[in-house]
Amino acid sequence: MGMVGSIATARAINSGPASHAKNPGFNCTALRNSFTLLLAIVLGIGGPSAALGDYVFTNFDVPQSIHTFAFGIDSAGQVVGTYIDNSGVHGFLRSADGSTYTTFDGPDGIGSTQAYDINADGLIVGYYQDRSGLAHGFLRSADGSTYTTIDHPLSAFGTFGSGISDAGQVVGAYNDSSGVTRGFVRSADGSTYTTLDALPGGTIADGINAAGLIVGGSGGHGFLLSADGSTYTIFDVPGAVGTSPWGINTDGQIVGSYADSSFVAHGFLLSADGSSYTNIDDPDGVITLAYRINDAGQIVGYYQDSSGQNHGFIATPI
Repeated sequence: MGMVGSIATARAINSGPASHAKNPGFNCTALRNSFTLLLAIVLGIGGPSAALGDYVFTNFDVPQSIHTFAFGIDSAGQVVGTYIDNSGVHGFLRSADGSTYTTFDGPDGIGSTQAYDINADGLIVGYYQDRSGLAHGFLRSADGSTYTTIDHPLSAFGTFGSGISDAGQVVGAYNDSSGVTRGFVRSADGSTYTTLDALPGGTIADGINAAGLIVGGSGGHGFLLSADGSTYTIFDVPGAVGTSPWGINTDGQIVGSYADSSFVAHGFLLSADGSSYTNIDDPDGVITLAYRINDAGQIVGYYQDSSGQNHGFIATPI
């Protein structure tokens, strides 16, 4: 993957309701918005190909929701994410067959709860805001009976959990005492936090697979970090003015979102060998953002329709 490019978080690409769910004291969106976005320079790789004929899209909404955002999917097809209703911002778990929605809030039961990822054991990771508005990462047990709060020991202005591997490792980001956003990976037992700094300007770790490969954004670029933590590979969607990788599956396929030259958001799939990009665009959306991919190749995310409503989707390969 000898690629060079730039990044703007999927959360920053959409200026609609999803951004209101972010903790205003947490600077991830501001971090990625502050970068000068560069056009992709990729040798030997063309622009993304279309994907509508390659996927069947299943669109859905949490009952009684105003907006629905799908962020994670496990190997069984269960989906986690966030929805907004008249009472606030909450997490949800959707059964694989779509018949059941389990909704939940973080330990304090107030503020914003966002569920970002789920692993094969049903553990859910995300973040919530406490009564003061400070963000904390959380790990929710499969049966929903236990929440473990995740706070990076060097965090001064909040921590959020973004991804979880099948081994239980958690990745995310925190703001240190200097206001710098730094990525981290937390060991499965919670005893060790390793800080990730890919490039100057801040780092956000968004996804991790079973092999320990990590994807995220840093210094205006997307990155793939080797499992041993020794090598960062920088990449961008060709022709994009901002690229945000979010998820990686066991095969090494990467999904995320990018903004084109007209600043319209699209999802993308990057092949495991880094040789090709495929657009992921929901046929009902004016913008589409892709977040995770499971080992069956199913991709989840959300799209915004022409009226400004946000809806979750599952794209299943055919």
